[in-house]
Amino acid sequence: SVKSALNAAYHVLFDEKSGVLKLFTKPFSKSDPSPGYIQRYCAGVRENGGQYTHAAVWFALALLESGERYSDEKLISFAEKIGKALDPSAKNRRGLFEAYQREPYVLCGDVYDAPSFRGHGGWSWYTGAAVWYWRFLQKQKRRKEKEKLS
Repeated sequence: SVKSALNAAYHVLFDEKSGVLKLFTKPFSKSDPSPGYIQRYCAGVRENGGQYTHAAVWFALALLESGERYSDEKLISFAEKIGKALDPSAKNRRGLFEAYQREPYVLCGDVYDAPSFRGHGGWSWYTGAAVWYWRFLQKQKRRKEKEKLS
């Protein structure tokens, strides 16, 4: 079912401690045949097992919309946790800013999960991911306003 797939993806891909939602796991290292350019990145960097922020926001949106559709507070809670993890200004409050190493007001296009770079932001000022994140925040805001009216 949709709910069980979203639940499984959350538990497999989201590292709450580092605030990183991986695009997939295990990263490619010596795959034969090669999956292409993605394997050229170090394991845990960019799309190769790191966070690809577009996809992370889309996943948060899917959790939020599915949580609303199925009246599932657990999925909504997962969406909120990912939303907070994506918030660059929250990284300082969570003690993750030293690892992020980017401006505390800039959403990065990717966040690394490689052991020596865990939580490090890459491709800062990536507006494509930022506008999707803004859409997520607007949907979350409308949801909370509806709750207040109920």
